[in-house]
Amino acid sequence: MSDQIGMLPASNTRVTSRRIRSPWTSRRNILHILDGDFRRNVSLNMLKRLLPWSVQSVFRFLASSKESSISKLPDEILLNVLFPYLDLLDILSLRKVCKWFYHLTHHAVVWKRLLRSSPLSLPPLPPTSRHTFENLTAIEAEALLVRAQSLDRNWSKNYSSPETWSFAFEYRVAEMTVLPGCRYMVASISDFTRTKWDLMLCVLDSRYGVIPIARTSTKTKAFGLRARYLTVKGVPGVTIAFVRRDWVHRKDGKKGVNISDFSGEHVIDTPYPVKHECLVYHVTLDSIEALNDPLLVPGSQQYIKRAQDLAAPFQQLCMVRSRSQRLGPLVLDHLAGEPYMSLVKYPNTIIFKPLNDGPAMTLDLLPNPAYSNIVSR
Repeated sequence: MSDQIGMLPASNTRVTSRRIRSPWTSRRNILHILDGDFRRNVSLNMLKRLLPWSVQSVFRFLASSKESSISKLPDEILLNVLFPYLDLLDILSLRKVCKWFYHLTHHAVVWKRLLRSSPLSLPPLPPTSRHTFENLTAIEAEALLVRAQSLDRNWSKNYSSPETWSFAFEYRVAEMTVLPGCRYMVASISDFTRTKWDLMLCVLDSRYGVIPIARTSTKTKAFGLRARYLTVKGVPGVTIAFVRRDWVHRKDGKKGVNISDFSGEHVIDTPYPVKHECLVYHVTLDSIEALNDPLLVPGSQQYIKRAQDLAAPFQQLCMVRSRSQRLGPLVLDHLAGEPYMSLVKYPNTIIFKPLNDGPAMTLDLLPNPAYSNIVSR
């Protein structure tokens, strides 16, 4: 098999050798040499048997030189001839060898080439021009591949208990949801007295850790959180929807009962009349990316000035209010190519609200005698 590889042109050798899974695969021999076992007395006949034709010329050069060191090779040779035979884990291991390999393995060419040939399912990216393949940075391409590798590894294992990831957060979190790709998180938060409630948008994969970049007040606890990438009125962004409760009469809020202390998942019996409201917000991806600039240090004067120059990120799209019936699960999705929010209004009504403006539609479900004994939740 190796003799056949040596006869192939250089342009085809690279693709073919990556598919070989024999004990004498080219990748294995490249790693053997990068580990420092290459010596001047290695015969060219052995190179012909073990290495592809496109790589043999590189080591002929090393064998003929006075000092047979891999460091004598130009960066272009390593990047374009040797590195294509290494996979993700090999590159990460090679990075630990020395400073030279550390900087070389951060090159965008390395990670974009791995990105093209990766058989793994990659996490979805925000639908912006900056997140196209051509505009991805080396760090972003590496993060995509590492995340895909971790997901593939964890998915194939049998865990007795789920793994957890913790980070410091200065607020009490009532509920959270993560957008596809795990780049952004939306959380319903409060202070530790549970009297001031907000909606917060955070970046999870920033170089500075988990960074909160946008926040708006919800007055009371937001529950039933939903978040999705949607293009509303021609502007791509993160669309967020939630349900909240409040007292019908404002004076009832001063009688010592905190409406946010009640569970959002159950039917509650309150001492005073309660209204239910569903709100939908839209945060443009341009404003998110402006606040997620890796060159700006969160909390610095430059960062604060940019945040102050931007318009308020949370833009309210619509609100559905019910003074008598409970509002239930909601969904953000496309319907006939347009962004919609659908919402259950108990006991038997579904509301469809277009997010590009327009009147809401309702669907009333008639009771079915066959299920008359089943209690709807």
